[in-house]
Amino acid sequence: MSLFNYGDFDLHSGNKSKFKIDCSVLVWNDENNIAQLISNVIPPFNNVVGIPKGGTRLASLLSKYTNGSSNRILIVDDVLTTGNSMETKKKEIESTIDDGKEVIGVVMFARNECPHWIIPIFTLGERFRDI
Repeated sequence: MSLFNYGDFDLHSGNKSKFKIDCSVLVWNDENNIAQLISNVIPPFNNVVGIPKGGTRLASLLSKYTNGSSNRILIVDDVLTTGNSMETKKKEIESTIDDGKEVIGVVMFARNECPHWIIPIFTLGERFRDI
């Protein structure tokens, strides 16, 4: 497998696609560098949560960048297609946190437009969304 694969795929979102982004092929150093890039461009956060299973390894790598004085919780995932996993996790976290805390999100790849609270590192152009 490669990072970008062509064929007929059933995505985690339930959608069908002619290509799949498979971040499991990224080596530790790739994801570690992406974690460092993320830490340089997002606001400070005091906790990081990964969406299973794609965001778990990235969350682990980002945990060394936490800032105890921040009031933000970071949710991370590898690929955003519909955003449902991220939205569900955000609602779950928001139902358990105190007022004044903020939830932000980051994804490595966005197949579609992200909600305002999620920052994509790499975004597929509009022409590639329906492939």
